[in-house]
Amino acid sequence: MSNEDNLMEQEMEAETVESIYPDTFEMLKDGYYFSIHRYI
Repeated sequence: MSNEDNLMEQEMEAETVESIYPDTFEMLKDGYYFSIHRYI
């Protein structure tokens, strides 16, 4: 399997996870930004 095939597979997996858990991704992003701004 070539590197390009591996990259495409990883991207597809990421999109699948994001479509299944969109709320979780939003929560993680919100929490991430919140923790950064809290310490600045």
